[in-house]
Amino acid sequence: MSINPNKKVLSFFDIAIMTLTANFGIRWLAIAAGIGPSSLIFWLVGAILFFVPLALIVAQLAEAYPEEGGIYAWVRRAMGDKSGFIVAWLYWVNNIFYYPAILIFLASNFAYFLGKPELATNTTYITLSVLIAFWLAIIISLFGLKISKYVVGFGGLAGLIIPSVLLIAIAMFIYFVLHKTATSFSLANFIPNSKMEDNLSSLALIMFAMAGVEIIPTFANSVQNVKRDLYMGLLVGSFLIFVLYTLGTLSMNNLA
Repeated sequence: MSINPNKKVLSFFDIAIMTLTANFGIRWLAIAAGIGPSSLIFWLVGAILFFVPLALIVAQLAEAYPEEGGIYAWVRRAMGDKSGFIVAWLYWVNNIFYYPAILIFLASNFAYFLGKPELATNTTYITLSVLIAFWLAIIISLFGLKISKYVVGFGGLAGLIIPSVLLIAIAMFIYFVLHKTATSFSLANFIPNSKMEDNLSSLALIMFAMAGVEIIPTFANSVQNVKRDLYMGLLVGSFLIFVLYTLGTLSMNNLA
């Protein structure tokens, strides 16, 4: 059984969760925490210079031109079919490398979860895990967004939001109740004091972690109220991404 792909099944809540799930990566908390408390400055600068403009531009374009295809449709409208084709081609090629890389990462982590770290370097295990996960995703997508949105929502809650909130809650309890911290949060530690090239490298890393909200308007034709739900869902989801990144990074610094 297949679901009509044009049926409007996505609400404001669905868009907000999809925005968060598609763009927030809990792995970035450990990476940013490695920079130290000064990573908060990089998150703020990255948000001001990149993330906020990107989210606003995407939200405005999605509201003005709520067409299926998102960035592809916008480029085609502004610059013609040839430019639109190039954007769609580059996006497709990116996915060829992106999804296998993510699935390999998940398969390797799952090996450690099973208590068998040797499987992380076992090519047979990795290959089978990636193929099984990939075909499961394809089978689920055949039922349309009416079903897959629940899978995305459950994955976002169970795999991203709940762990992040628990991490932040534990860190706050340890800091405010037990008055313990593994990192000094003095004002001096919040100021980047590395070389300029190191700071630019850290900023680029942080900005890369916040990229991706532009993919959500691809599902514009499936949104119940495009003008309201897509626009506000993108903004709320983007805001939650920034909050979880900053509080999560500070929590990681507090715990380790």
